[in-house]
Amino acid sequence: MRRILGNAVKLFLFFWTCKVIYRMYHQNIFMAESLDTGDTLELFEAGSENENYEKFLIDTPGCTIPNLDAFSPEIAPFVYKMKKLVCTDKPLLTYIQRSSIGSILHVNKSSSDYSYLQVKCCYREVTRGRAGQNIDNDISFSECHPFKKAVLIQSELIKVECSTVFGLVYENIHFIMKPPEKPVSNAADPNVILIGIDGVSRSNLMRTMPKTQQFCEKNNWVNLKGYNKVEDNTYPNFIAVLAGVKFDDRVSTVCDPYHKDSFESCNFIWNQYKDQNYSTAYAEDAPTISTFNLKKVGFTSPPTDYYFRPYFLAADQLPPKYLCLKAHCTGPEKTGIRMQNLITDFLSTNNDSAPSFGLFWMNSFSHEGLNCPTSMDDDFAAFFERMQADGYLDNTIVVFFSDHGFRFGKIRLTHVGWLEERLPFIYIHIPERFRKVHEEEYKNLLDNSEKLTTPYDLHMTLQHILSLSDPKYTEIQAEGCPLCKSLFKKISPDRSCDQAGVPQHYCTCSLYVKIDKNLPLVREVAQFFVGSLNEKVGSYGAEASECREYSLQDITHAQLLVIEEGKEENILISVVTNPEANFEGTVKVLYDTDGSFQLSVSNINRLDRYAPKTYCVRNSPVQIYCYCKSTFDSLINVFCNNKFCFLYLLVLYYPIQNEYCHFSFYIFQV
Repeated sequence: MRRILGNAVKLFLFFWTCKVIYRMYHQNIFMAESLDTGDTLELFEAGSENENYEKFLIDTPGCTIPNLDAFSPEIAPFVYKMKKLVCTDKPLLTYIQRSSIGSILHVNKSSSDYSYLQVKCCYREVTRGRAGQNIDNDISFSECHPFKKAVLIQSELIKVECSTVFGLVYENIHFIMKPPEKPVSNAADPNVILIGIDGVSRSNLMRTMPKTQQFCEKNNWVNLKGYNKVEDNTYPNFIAVLAGVKFDDRVSTVCDPYHKDSFESCNFIWNQYKDQNYSTAYAEDAPTISTFNLKKVGFTSPPTDYYFRPYFLAADQLPPKYLCLKAHCTGPEKTGIRMQNLITDFLSTNNDSAPSFGLFWMNSFSHEGLNCPTSMDDDFAAFFERMQADGYLDNTIVVFFSDHGFRFGKIRLTHVGWLEERLPFIYIHIPERFRKVHEEEYKNLLDNSEKLTTPYDLHMTLQHILSLSDPKYTEIQAEGCPLCKSLFKKISPDRSCDQAGVPQHYCTCSLYVKIDKNLPLVREVAQFFVGSLNEKVGSYGAEASECREYSLQDITHAQLLVIEEGKEENILISVVTNPEANFEGTVKVLYDTDGSFQLSVSNINRLDRYAPKTYCVRNSPVQIYCYCKSTFDSLINVFCNNKFCFLYLLVLYYPIQNEYCHFSFYIFQV
């Protein structure tokens, strides 16, 4: 009986795997066809020839950051180009045209490209939220209203469906932006647009988006070479920019993402711009992993004048084409191109009526892989060229930036990967008009590009822009960094990580020295670190009841930083635990006069891709530290720590998430 049952299980798994592989193949989920590994050597040779590397990114009395080669042979095995993915070979069948009477939905005259048969179209209004649902994660669709060549649209968001007698041939989502009813008095104030790409370091921008990076350099966008992240993942670095606060999931009450309505009382920078008569906008292009929604409460009310989450929720339901395990195409358009179109539509809609402030954040082509941004380099270089040619940049301050570098995988275990993960890219475009009027402020920005800077400084800069336009505006010091200041003000060359709000664990100014991982002190530090990890898990109480206890399996590497000789040292330690997971942290060693010492842990980061091992705590902040108890622990260990991990995820996780058409919904975390 046991043998029959075992064979039945094997047969079930075999056919289930075949079914999923078939479906994934036809949905273009596999990345293998997208890899252009033959270009890897060419990429590295070009980078090495074109870059004249200086020894340090910044070299001031307070901070020295080494300039490691972005094309170092140490990381060559992990870097390759991705081929571009074409969403459709046909022109878009529908488009929106703004007129004096309102916005009109048109059918493209080239509809014959879709079928030689008659094509009939209709549209549905899309509404945010329904009663009894999580309003920020829910949308509803009206009945479909037929139309022929064109129709005046009154609603903000619509879905278009076009069919022949044989079925659907086209569907798309359109957002209709309406300008302010009356122009405001400060309409000539500079627009401020934040364009972000998740998880891209300054070095990885050079590797994966060289054309985009070269556009920024060629057009004198200011590159902050010493821009250092202040915490591990997206949310705390995000909230430092948007609200100036330091987030700790164990003690924070301000802007707490885990409690209902907490965002309503958070003093986001877009609220301050709105108070100054700016039109405001916020968008993220991957709604399943967006910053304020993944394991978080989201917004009860739209946070900005133009809130694009419903748009991307609707687009996310269109037929996808996958690249890097994410929906690179939603329907007939690239998800990243959708975002670009929203940016220019937002600016043009408000051009003569009000200044614009917008945050446009992209996860869709960068979140799941180190090399995935290569697929959008041409598109972004062309986008910035168009913005410049069409005059959008004439009165617009653009902050083009990221939150951190790539946080997972084997590259993260290299010295180059360790450093660049802490140094996200950031370029700032200052329009000529602003440079002439505020000459001293612009000079300070240039000087500060060679100093240690952080997201808190960016927050203060966004406030400073308002005070330059309105002297009555009162700047509020960033709560998370009492000494941080606007990038338009002089920053001291003596500035250290402590003064800039950067915890020692994430500080790139510190010149660590590699030490023997077999030293008795290192072994003791590693054991203490794992013990502290277990205490961290236990501090979550009942939420962590299904998490296993860790023990030390191996020490990956150890580095030493002497703070004060004979008194204080920091040891950066990376370990492998049992059950198998990779963690990194900084352990402070304080020496007593008798030679004894005390240990304390400041930060703990996880370096492995942990979602399959943390299924029991998906909606809890303990997830990043947890390894779930399971009767299948041995199977998980086998499947998720070697080359079979993909197969494990394929069989067990993709089918579960298939109703959302997102294979990787829980594979990576923001």
